[in-house]
Amino acid sequence: MNVDLGDLLGVGTEFHFQGVTYTVRKPTLIEQAKFSQWLKDRAKAEASRGDVPDEAREGLYRAAIRDAAEGYFDVDSPGYITALWRPSGLVKILHIIFQRDNPAISEEQVQAMIEAGLKDTFVRIVAAEQSDPKVMAGVLAVLGFPPDYLSSSGNASSDSPTPPSNTTPSESVA
Repeated sequence: MNVDLGDLLGVGTEFHFQGVTYTVRKPTLIEQAKFSQWLKDRAKAEASRGDVPDEAREGLYRAAIRDAAEGYFDVDSPGYITALWRPSGLVKILHIIFQRDNPAISEEQVQAMIEAGLKDTFVRIVAAEQSDPKVMAGVLAVLGFPPDYLSSSGNASSDSPTPPSNTTPSESVA
């Protein structure tokens, strides 16, 4: 899953995961409202957790109500935007979006998609820096990929039309 948060705010991007096609797209107004409500509910739930001391509970609940009243969780607000960048927020917004076309999808399945995408991205970054096939095979094995994962996906570094850079990242930055 090679999708970044910008794809949520732009044109839809299709990807396949475990035999199902998903479209990441800009959330509808109703989907944005659902996400906003989830943020408000989550803030209130934090205040009522069992491990919160009684003397702090009322203050946390008042803060959650105040934040909601001040629009901190509304679309495009700081709380909303910050939540989208956190793993739990990304899982939730994708779950809300995917439910339109795949009503049976669970948040756990969305979490698995994100983890698979992160692993795939990590493997590609390591592969770009690592030339020893034995080391790469070990990295792939630890992450649960087959040893030929990069070559079978057609994205091995030897298939790249761009030759590797001879400069270090700090040298290439102006």
